[in-house]
Amino acid sequence: MLAAVGDGMAGTPGIAAQLFGALARARVNIRAIAQGASERNISVAIAAADQTRALRAAHAAFWLSPQTVALAVIGPGKVGAALLDQLQAALPRLRSEANIDLRLRALATSSKLWLSEHRDSKDWRTRMDEAPIPADLSAIATHLLDTHMPHAAIIDCSASDAVAAHYPQWLAAGIHVITPNKHAGAGPLERHHAIRAAREKGGARFRYEATVGAGLPVISTLRDLLDTGDELIAIDGILSGTLAWLFNRFDGSVAFSQLVREAHALGYTEPDPRDDLSGMDVARKLVILAREAGMPLSLGDVEVESLVPETLRAADRDGFMAGLASLDAPMQARLDAARANGCVLRYVARLQRDGTARVALLELPDDHAFAHLRLTDNCVQFTTRRYCDNPLIVQGPGRRSGGHRRRRVLRPAARCRFAGSAPVNAAPVEVRAFAPGSVGNVGVGFDILGHSIAGIGDVATVRRIDAPAVRIAAIRGTVTDLPLDAQRNTAGMALISLREALDLPFGFELELDKGIPLGSGLGGSAASCVAALVAANALLDAPLAADALYPHALAGEAVASGGRHGDNVGPMLLGGLVLATAERLTRIEVPAAWHAAVVHPHAVLETRQARAALAGDYALGEFVAQSAQLAQVLLGCERGDAALVRAGLNDLLVEPRRAPLIAGFAAVKEAALAAGAMGASISGAGPSVFAWGESRADAERAATAMAAAFAGAGFDSDIHLTPVAGPAAAVIA
Repeated sequence: MLAAVGDGMAGTPGIAAQLFGALARARVNIRAIAQGASERNISVAIAAADQTRALRAAHAAFWLSPQTVALAVIGPGKVGAALLDQLQAALPRLRSEANIDLRLRALATSSKLWLSEHRDSKDWRTRMDEAPIPADLSAIATHLLDTHMPHAAIIDCSASDAVAAHYPQWLAAGIHVITPNKHAGAGPLERHHAIRAAREKGGARFRYEATVGAGLPVISTLRDLLDTGDELIAIDGILSGTLAWLFNRFDGSVAFSQLVREAHALGYTEPDPRDDLSGMDVARKLVILAREAGMPLSLGDVEVESLVPETLRAADRDGFMAGLASLDAPMQARLDAARANGCVLRYVARLQRDGTARVALLELPDDHAFAHLRLTDNCVQFTTRRYCDNPLIVQGPGRRSGGHRRRRVLRPAARCRFAGSAPVNAAPVEVRAFAPGSVGNVGVGFDILGHSIAGIGDVATVRRIDAPAVRIAAIRGTVTDLPLDAQRNTAGMALISLREALDLPFGFELELDKGIPLGSGLGGSAASCVAALVAANALLDAPLAADALYPHALAGEAVASGGRHGDNVGPMLLGGLVLATAERLTRIEVPAAWHAAVVHPHAVLETRQARAALAGDYALGEFVAQSAQLAQVLLGCERGDAALVRAGLNDLLVEPRRAPLIAGFAAVKEAALAAGAMGASISGAGPSVFAWGESRADAERAATAMAAAFAGAGFDSDIHLTPVAGPAAAVIA
């Protein structure tokens, strides 16, 4: 008999549920229930064999004792060893702060097994060296269930198919399973179904997020999309940290075989690099994602391109390593072909909604999301009904060597939570953020209206430093001759403003990768300061909302333009079309189908020169007319009324004075309107020109006509197509 007794029970809803739920999770069957009329006592009859486990579960449920978990770890190799060391260091804090008591009761390798009856203070390596028992996986479950602890969990850090075969049995017995082992999710389909059924039957939790994308929330993101009613169109991914590292580094200056040897020495590859180069590891991850999306895919259904030469597939590991040079000529030829097409090489997994699955080495354009990853970054792109024009991307570090483990956050203020504890903030050392380009003014909204541009932008890498200062360590990319003095740099000044406003005791070190040329009318100076602010914000103990960064972005923008103008930084911070007044940002809703064509001629027009063209007086009537134009555009956007936008999107004030500074502008605008654009004008200070279309196809037609008109004026040009409701700046690693 087990009884819960207390005066506080009377009239308090949920006490019985709390007790019964705790007993159910501890696998204790209740045979009879009694409750007194006073509501101060609940008694349950249970089997005598369950009494210790039941008592511990009840105490933990009402916070009278810690949540106690009997734990087994299988596979203390590189990953398992790192986990065990982290657990050993974290146990005291988990007990004192989170009320969780993890008790390591079993360790197993492929040949050895160590079982413990009581708490053991010895280092796990010492215990494994002393382990006298041959490995017996079925003995682990029996031992965990015999400990009388309310919860049991097995962490499988192996890559063994034989271990994965035991998951249904363990889950059905109520033992939680946590694993990065891909054989469970990508093995025989029957076993996959058996694991799901056993999880439902036993009530145990099966946690397998790390099977795809290392520590990134790839599977949970996919589940969130599907569970909230989204429809999957495609998944594209860089799913191997090893292959990401190889092709991020492979530029022809070093032979491909030498890079493979270097990766092997750093611990980035498996002991036999063919396990990575064969593509099968990537294929397994793609199968896991496909099954998560409800597709009955098996490994044999995936088209796999192996990078291992036919002649080396049957060799032993030493023979393979000796013959690595045979990869060099074919890989160099593929690199040369990709470069001739303006592309880069990436090993990509792709899943389509009809179940077609392929992993292969592909040529990707230089502006592709996968083209500029860092080191071992994994990157997964979800194209769905909601995220169709601008796919959702999850990116961050994949494989890391055992001696160089470092974690960065994917999103600002990422949090984890233990039962009964307060949220624990991740503490990133370094954060990268991307800020998109922008169309400033949008013709009729001089200095107060703008929208972001998908596909182009700047990247800022920001680190916290002890010194209370802002330093710029490097500037790379399309522009490199910018000031390294923080007070004379838009990004540096924005961070100075942030530091001073928050009175931060630490400083920031900044690196900029410029993707937008200055003097282009695409928001190049604004993108740097917004990217820097978003990255620095993620390093704060209490990150600010995006609009709270606005004053600091204005401080940075003033360095370049001479004034605090928000038409570029505003849409970068919030995304889409934004009204940016001196004190606040307001996002304007725009139909998702509306697209903009932004055409950048290969010419430079400095912002200060373009502003000088506006000197002189304007008549009151001109202001009234321009106000009417702006009102029609804003109302047309909110209503989705293209006719109103067509009537209003014609700049009467600024465009007439700046148009002479842009060779061929009149012909370019006329070409856009003749192609069906709702309106066209100068982007920012120029020389880029934008046009709005009611669809992407409309924008493409306008872009082609505009580029032809610029060519007639003697200029080559770049074309950017973007939803008017474009992306906001975001943390990318």
